[in-house]
Amino acid sequence: MFRWIVTVGALLMLVSCGGPGAGAGGGVASAPAGPPPLSPPAPPPKPSPNLPTKNIIYANGQRLDLYIPKKNIRRTAIIFVHGGGFTSGNKRDLAGHAKLLSDGGFVTATINYRLAPKSPAPAAVSDVTAALRWMKRGGGGRALKIDKVILLGYSAGGTLAMMAGLKHKNEVAAVVSAAGVSDLAALSRTTSLAKLKQDIAAYTRNTGAAAASPINQALRGAPPMFLIHGKKDKLVPVAQSVAMAQKLRAAKVNILLKIAPGVGHEVLLPNPKLGEILRDIAKYAAAVDGS
Repeated sequence: MFRWIVTVGALLMLVSCGGPGAGAGGGVASAPAGPPPLSPPAPPPKPSPNLPTKNIIYANGQRLDLYIPKKNIRRTAIIFVHGGGFTSGNKRDLAGHAKLLSDGGFVTATINYRLAPKSPAPAAVSDVTAALRWMKRGGGGRALKIDKVILLGYSAGGTLAMMAGLKHKNEVAAVVSAAGVSDLAALSRTTSLAKLKQDIAAYTRNTGAAAASPINQALRGAPPMFLIHGKKDKLVPVAQSVAMAQKLRAAKVNILLKIAPGVGHEVLLPNPKLGEILRDIAKYAAAVDGS
């Protein structure tokens, strides 16, 4: 702030001599007006306690549920992307996982996204990206201070998390894919499950399976990834994550691959290894956070 300072001696001279600009009567001239004081910076916005945390519309008519820790809030958020073959599923499916990691200090969210066949690719990836940006902008007026966002998806959600991470490399801190499909074209060719073929066809009818597959994206410069897969997965074979890990390593991407023995596609559903898997995810998220 600028201040105009008049010394005692100068003030006495103005009184006795009339000072510059004094009138005939020898009155004291007014000192020139200084610049107006600078306004103090506006305080940062405070989160509103009245804003809801459930069923929040974030983009394209899609909703999310938000879990905010009561204390020791980290500056890294985690967005959970449910599975369901691109044609079904709900944000409630991973609510327990989101609550668990929120208890560890992470702001977490579970999201709905547009589903095939009504909304084929790339609609769902666009929704995941919109949720990412909603979170990084502070959470729709909630003044959340988020520096990093991890995308965490299960099954089809893992595919969407990988795709959004690869398409927006500079906006995503890391990706966690559990039983995600990395190569939709290969899975469609090799699976014997008619429903799975139908779901992939419905999801990729506008783009083609190859273009909607994470393994075919530009991998160099990709965000770090943690790939988790059940060794006995008969729906999405473990080879999907192994092949993705190999391509990421060849592109010099920081990659961690965990294969859970004795576990099938239910890698993020109740299974004997779930506690261990969730602990590993929490450790990975803490490492990304830098804490």
